[in-house]
Amino acid sequence: MAKYYREKYRCDMERRNTELWLQGAYVYEAILDAMPAFNFFSKKRKPVPYRDEPMPLSGREKKSSEERKAEKQLNSGKKFLEAWAATVNANRKKKQEQINGS
Repeated sequence: MAKYYREKYRCDMERRNTELWLQGAYVYEAILDAMPAFNFFSKKRKPVPYRDEPMPLSGREKKSSEERKAEKQLNSGKKFLEAWAATVNANRKKKQEQINGS
C-alpha cells in the first residue's frame, strides 16, 4: 500500500511542478508584454495586450485555438471588405447623382 501512496505523491509533485512552470510562463509573458511601457528610449510605449485565451496545452486545444484565430481573422477580413464595398457603393452613388443632376 505504501508503494501506491509514494507513486501518487510522485505524480502529485510532477503535476504541481508543471502547474508552477506554467504559472511562471504566464508571468514571464506578461512581463515581456509590459516591457514596451518601461522602455523610455522607445517612441512606441504601449504595452502588448495580454492574451485573450489560455495557452494551449494539448494538441486538441492547440488545434481549436488555431481554428478560432483563423475564424477571427476571416471575420475581420469580411468586415473590412463589407466596409470597403459600402464606401465604394456610396462614392459610386454620389457620382451617379452628380451625373444625373448636371
